[in-house]
Amino acid sequence: MDNIFSDYIIMSDLDGTFLGEGGRTVEENVKAVEYFKEHGGYFTFSTGRTKGALLKMFPRAAELSNAPAILANGSYIGDLSTGEKFFETCLDEEGTLELLKETAEAFPNVGMRLSRGEYFICPRVNDRLEREFKIYGDLAKRVDFDNIESGHWNKVVFVGNDSVSIDRLKEFLEAKNDGRYALSRSGDYLFEILDKNATKGTMLVNLKKLLAERFGRDMVTVGVGDYNNDYEMLKAADISACPENAIEEIREICTVHLCHHDKGAIADLVKRLENEALKKNAAK
Repeated sequence: MDNIFSDYIIMSDLDGTFLGEGGRTVEENVKAVEYFKEHGGYFTFSTGRTKGALLKMFPRAAELSNAPAILANGSYIGDLSTGEKFFETCLDEEGTLELLKETAEAFPNVGMRLSRGEYFICPRVNDRLEREFKIYGDLAKRVDFDNIESGHWNKVVFVGNDSVSIDRLKEFLEAKNDGRYALSRSGDYLFEILDKNATKGTMLVNLKKLLAERFGRDMVTVGVGDYNNDYEMLKAADISACPENAIEEIREICTVHLCHHDKGAIADLVKRLENEALKKNAAK
């Protein structure tokens, strides 16, 4: 039983999946992950946040993970301890800047947050984005459109003051997309654009290859998430799981349905994987 989980890697979304209501740490999940790792399993996060934003939101993320994380909704894979990046896939800067300016003119009340490396570059700030400045502190910077530095344009998040504005923005960006972007809704008030090859699903496949090179064998990937931006990851995973609070679109594609995220969905997942592994061992 010592290495009962050695074939598995869990890739967990953060908000609405690993963390509880209001972003609280669910200690049952932490204990379950430690147990999972003690018995040979690998655990990491697959999140829309950058490394810095993830560690600010959940400081224990690095010590809890024993595999590189999928960050910025699939713009890159990153080692949370060393900061090393793999497979970084960035936005086309010239085309994206033009799109941002067009969007700002059409939607003057929508905020914009560009993830550039470990910083949030905000050329347009609204009330909701103003509140985020209090959370992220010196990670967030106000910069005019024409003064955004080149390099590491990982993704853009559009922040609405209400869900209706994001509904309209979604239609606008879908009409503007010429195939170069991956579009996803990551919250009621959030909509994101990344390079077309930058998704959690693409990076799950890349991470599986990276680990196969390290360990000399394929891992069974277990994806767990609750929202639209988890869709590609869950479709690509060997095992797809979601908490009870997941949106209907996500619930429909998952093979494993867990308890509510506030009640310890990851702990529930680990218990189910343990039961499955025990059954397999008993059948040998």
